[in-house]
Amino acid sequence: MISFVKVIVFSFIFAIVFSIILSALNKSGLQLFVSIQKRTGELKRKKLYSDLTFIFLITLCAGVKAKYNFSDIVFGILLGLCFAIRDAIFGGFIGSDWRRGGKNW
Repeated sequence: MISFVKVIVFSFIFAIVFSIILSALNKSGLQLFVSIQKRTGELKRKKLYSDLTFIFLITLCAGVKAKYNFSDIVFGILLGLCFAIRDAIFGGFIGSDWRRGGKNW
């Protein structure tokens, strides 16, 4: 039970950290995710694709953890990175929900 809580806490913390970093990179001269965000912004079933990506990334991270025997902390960091990338691709950086009144989709 404690390992599950560790994974949740670390994935939440690092999702915020990586989301801030990726948001800064997206707003900089690199504009890292702008072209992908344009394509995903045109999707009609954006929520569905985002949810499917979420499930795929959790499965992928769990497989990587099992294969390489990562600790719970590293697994949480990996999940946080994957969630931040998914949020960046689908345009849902952490904090953007609050600025828009919770209407992300």
